[in-house]
Amino acid sequence: MLWKLAVSAIFVVCAQAALRASRPLSPEPWNRCWNNQLVAAVCCQGVWGGAGCWDDGRSYSWCCARASLVSRSVPPPQPHCEQRLAKVAAELNAETVYRVLVEPVESQVANLQLPQAHVLEPFFSGPSTLAQGMMLQLVELVVRVFEDSEIAFWAHGNTLVGLLRHYGPIPWDDETELGVFAHEMEDIVGALQTVLQKGHPAFGPVVMSAVPVPRCVRNCGQWLLSFRKGIAYNTSKFRHPVVRITWFDPRGESSSWREHFGADSRGLVQHRSLLAKLLPTHHRRLYATLWLPTPRDPWAVLNAQFTAGSCRAEARHLMEVCHIQACRKIGTAFPISTAQASSLPCATLAAAFPVVLLQQEFPSETSLLLEFGTMAAKEGADVRGNGSGKEPAVGQLPRLSFSVEVAVDVARVAHVLLLGQEELAGSRAKGTACWVRIYGSHSLLKSNTSSIEA
Repeated sequence: MLWKLAVSAIFVVCAQAALRASRPLSPEPWNRCWNNQLVAAVCCQGVWGGAGCWDDGRSYSWCCARASLVSRSVPPPQPHCEQRLAKVAAELNAETVYRVLVEPVESQVANLQLPQAHVLEPFFSGPSTLAQGMMLQLVELVVRVFEDSEIAFWAHGNTLVGLLRHYGPIPWDDETELGVFAHEMEDIVGALQTVLQKGHPAFGPVVMSAVPVPRCVRNCGQWLLSFRKGIAYNTSKFRHPVVRITWFDPRGESSSWREHFGADSRGLVQHRSLLAKLLPTHHRRLYATLWLPTPRDPWAVLNAQFTAGSCRAEARHLMEVCHIQACRKIGTAFPISTAQASSLPCATLAAAFPVVLLQQEFPSETSLLLEFGTMAAKEGADVRGNGSGKEPAVGQLPRLSFSVEVAVDVARVAHVLLLGQEELAGSRAKGTACWVRIYGSHSLLKSNTSSIEA
């Protein structure tokens, strides 16, 4: 009899365990607000003071506390980003757009005289079409691994400059730099080992080299990736093009903080301030055929680099002055000779490269229409039904911020884009980026559709 009771008890226990295993696991609260667990941890634990954590209606109870898992309903489907943006574009005053944005830029380009050929040569000696395609293939490979590994990353340094000014790589640069955020360097190394295992059918396997950093002997947290069939320049032992990976840790201990943002970046107050500028990386921007995350406040991050000395101080005017290297590169020589000239007015280079020469940001529809809208539009409410620019409540449309950008080249003159960025909360949501042309007959953006679920 006892053995029958024992067998029955074991059967009941196993059945209960199987029943528990068959039930779907409750999602972690942070999954609804951030796409990276480390970012969620530093937000929920208050590591950097909360700046940037609670944008767009996020709250501690909703994003961090398990008790709230069943306390909030899922918001209903919302209109697409491009639909909202088209509505805003229809309310802009075409005459104001031309007078304030287009006319000054076209006049600036028309009145500039081209410098002599030897001055332009360094800017025209950039990577070939093949090399650019090779670099984008490598970037895409790395990005997919980082996303699968849930590692937070963003366009950094010169790459961020190219993202803002060219919607892609800087035309004369053959390097892409990505900043990454992780607790330990081993987390990044593990992801990069996955990249090395993949390779490319045409360009061969990926090779990796650790970058020697000044004042750092080993484990410096910077790596260069390239295809084995990449181009070998006489000035460098590395194959080109390359993808540079730069590791930043939440404690401020990795050498990248000092190299890119100065020694003061390791102080508690300054470190928290930098983290608030870098994270979360919800915004995405077109990088040729890819969409890469940007820091939470890309202009503030670049300004911090300029101030620290890792970038040229005058490069903070990056829409006005174009440099061969806006930000210093460590560990590999740039393959273009810069003896003749290292910087030129960006308007001068519009003779060869389309370039964004003017950019203005607006936090809400109201602020945009007050600047460029028709008289009737200026009296309207913003996209969410108010003009305060505050974060939306549950069930309301996510906040839509705007950027008006004027790009130009001498052949097709100026065109103006209105870019929108939705802030989305939820599992793995990074926000939706969309754009619409409001002046001109062409666009630097090459995607087949005017919006993308980043």
